Amino acid sequence: MSGWLSVQTLTGLGAALVFAALCMTNMRTAIVVFTAFGAVRGVQVGAFSGEEMTQGLFPVELLATVLIGVWCLKGGLTKTIRRTPFNLPLFLLVPCSVLSLIVGFTFFDPTIPLNHMKLSVSVGQILLLLWVIGTYLVIANSSSDLETIERIRKTIVILAMPSLLLLVSMSFWPYVEWSTSFALPASSLCFAAFFHAKNPIRKAGLLVMTIAPAIYGYRMDKAFFYAYVAVSMATIAFLCARRLALVFIPPVLVAYILAVPVATGSFEPRFLKDVVETEEQQQSLGGDGGRDALIRDSFSIWSQHPVFGVGPGNNYPYMLRYSTLGTAHNQYMNILMELGLIGLACFCWFAFGALRTGLKAWQLASRNSTRIIVAGWIGLFTAMLVGGFFGDFMIPSIRNDGLQLFALFYVQWVILGVIVSIVYLERGVRTAASGQL
Repeated sequence: MSGWLSVQTLTGLGAALVFAALCMTNMRTAIVVFTAFGAVRGVQVGAFSGEEMTQGLFPVELLATVLIGVWCLKGGLTKTIRRTPFNLPLFLLVPCSVLSLIVGFTFFDPTIPLNHMKLSVSVGQILLLLWVIGTYLVIANSSSDLETIERIRKTIVILAMPSLLLLVSMSFWPYVEWSTSFALPASSLCFAAFFHAKNPIRKAGLLVMTIAPAIYGYRMDKAFFYAYVAVSMATIAFLCARRLALVFIPPVLVAYILAVPVATGSFEPRFLKDVVETEEQQQSLGGDGGRDALIRDSFSIWSQHPVFGVGPGNNYPYMLRYSTLGTAHNQYMNILMELGLIGLACFCWFAFGALRTGLKAWQLASRNSTRIIVAGWIGLFTAMLVGGFFGDFMIPSIRNDGLQLFALFYVQWVILGVIVSIVYLERGVRTAASGQL
């Protein structure tokens, strides 16, 4: 039976209609529902066929399309969109992608495997970008009350809890894999909450939620998981308890020197050696297929197409021709190759503006609940920026299982929208307070 006429697809389309009705009647509740059910990955709707695989849409893409579409129908684009320092560069990535597509298909390298140059793939890459931007836009301009913001936070943390079973045994992975979509953002939110909790038992629970992804990430040899937790915790600790963090640095360094160099004769701890050895065995470091080599190859490809790049989604055929793998496994290199210098400049401009917005929200936040979300997001965003050197975790690459990666990491765009809402909410509180004075 056709993928579009299967029971699974028809059920998915029926669910989309129900979700559309919810969006029409109560957009705030629809946002919470989208946050909760976007992580479902065991279901695919439809079937898009290519030379090497057949892929349907995951619920997150279907629900995002409905969410964005209904928001537009209700006049979302005609209303005043909340201004931020990063809106313009984020939006500019769309025309940059279209222009890059035109240039990339007009002035392509004739020596690359042209059977992999697909217009449909390039359009799919632009759609992934539109899903990311649209998700952020809807939430930033529709969630304006503390109740909705708190419901989103609680949804993320509660749905991350099943992933704690992975601390007991990795045999639970097939049953709780979906929960890992929430685990990383929940790790950041829980560590931010740790500094506001009074009860020791609650503090212990929050700390378990914080470090859990690092533990099972280490078991799965997923360096991104424990690198994310380390960067996020360091950022949030510096933000929430800077003096305490600075006090702890000297004794930690002394303890490290006593425990590692003095005890083992090496500055490199054993677990770090194991990590490096694992990465080398998996050919992620060193050799022709290591990430360092892939970065060099990416720069070489970009140097031939410096301004507009090779076109969205086209890094694959170029990497096949000039490297050993079909992807750079690097957010920045993929953008540089595909969209050229203008695309990477827009992305870096966006990242800088988003951090400015987060820090502004931190200064404005007058409640513990909003301070927790803002600090958690700053830790999350910083960790994702660092993680971008190891994968396409922010703007997924359609050539690198992008539809699934969006399902894994869409929550970060939900929280970015929440941060913008918090800025406007807190500004309203201050304006009202000054008016009363």
